[in-house]
Amino acid sequence: MNSATIITSSRLHFGLFGWGPNAPRQFGGFGLMIQNPGYRIHAIVALSDEIQANPDDQKTIERLIPVIRDQLNQNGYKLPALSINVENSIPTHHGLGSGTQRSFAIGRLATAIAGWDKPTTSQIALLTNRFPRSGVGAYGFDQGGLIVDGGHLSGLGRHQELAPLIHRIPWPEHWQVILVTPQEPEGVFGKKEMELFTQLPPPSLESMNQVARMIHSDFLSALANFDFLTAMASLEIVQKQVGQWFAPAQKDSVYGSPLRDSIIKSMNSSGLRGVGQSSWGPTLFGFSQSSDTEIQSMIDSIKNQHPEIPLNILITSASNTGHRLESD
Repeated sequence: MNSATIITSSRLHFGLFGWGPNAPRQFGGFGLMIQNPGYRIHAIVALSDEIQANPDDQKTIERLIPVIRDQLNQNGYKLPALSINVENSIPTHHGLGSGTQRSFAIGRLATAIAGWDKPTTSQIALLTNRFPRSGVGAYGFDQGGLIVDGGHLSGLGRHQELAPLIHRIPWPEHWQVILVTPQEPEGVFGKKEMELFTQLPPPSLESMNQVARMIHSDFLSALANFDFLTAMASLEIVQKQVGQWFAPAQKDSVYGSPLRDSIIKSMNSSGLRGVGQSSWGPTLFGFSQSSDTEIQSMIDSIKNQHPEIPLNILITSASNTGHRLESD
């Protein structure tokens, strides 16, 4: 194969199961893959490596290509020089899982052009040296849908394997996803994120058990039975509990900042359900099974309640199929 294009979803992270000495496994979590925003990346064999992308994507891909090429060589594959064009991208550090989707997309493009047919999710993770704390984006890259992962045995150290996949459930297509992103600073990541985890008080065993019960007993059962209101109510309870775990690092705010706490209330009062913050934000989310006209009225209401700040609002839907690889 001399050229290929890959299209990915992005990831909403609904919450962790816990961490620290009271947790039998570290982190874990659940989240949903959504259609937009997403990466669309084209790669073609060239005389030398060339990358056309925004600065964040370009810098990361430039570092990633030699790692992938070396790993492919060790597995008996040769990766030629590539011209890579990032045509669409996911905003970085907005809680949408851009790092995992970008790394896995480049890894899958490289394997396709090098002649490695159908590598597994774990093989792509090894190839790209990408073992995130949460496995939602990794498994979601391949399968889409609602993903629950089982966390790791160890804590903040660098993991060398993906967290195990516990559940993968398709998301009802008529449950629309509404993203609301205020103009606020990027979410924390990298060393800063690790520092915050060491500073945060670990959740109590009781609160972690409450979250686990709510997810497995209420949320997943309601989702499987297309029970929108029960699923959304349980998701909001989990969001509030997990947000309280992180509040000491977020100016005592459950959803990242005082402004986001206020926007969440507006989203809920306007008719959205299952409202919350994805990862460290600043992206907020809500769901609706109403008509397009009714959803637009909800959006107008949210904007009217916050005239003081621009809000980027996107209506999208779940991605239940994972990435698409197209041979040119």
